[in-house]
Amino acid sequence: MAVLNTKSYSLLLGARQTRGSTAEISAADDALLREITARHFPEGFIILKSGGGRFDPARKVFVEEDSRQVLVTTTRPALLRPWCNELGAALGQDEFLVVELGAAATFRVER
Repeated sequence: MAVLNTKSYSLLLGARQTRGSTAEISAADDALLREITARHFPEGFIILKSGGGRFDPARKVFVEEDSRQVLVTTTRPALLRPWCNELGAALGQDEFLVVELGAAATFRVER
């Protein structure tokens, strides 16, 4: 195992919070998410697609929606703000939940 001098972060995005405000993320918004993230993290990233939803405390209901989890790893957390700003402008978001996951490590597969 090699512990890297980086930290991993997870950004969560729900479909109902995008420009379309529907239960599914549009192909155009998926493409924007990939394009913008690639520009800010050219060394690589992961996007996980999921169903499910979130609890809306204001309405006290569970809102079902398509969602994305974007995983990035960086030595420079200051890169997160311009990425979120560009994503927010492109996708019509007011805010994002970004969770710091911690130090990153790589594992070589022994054969």
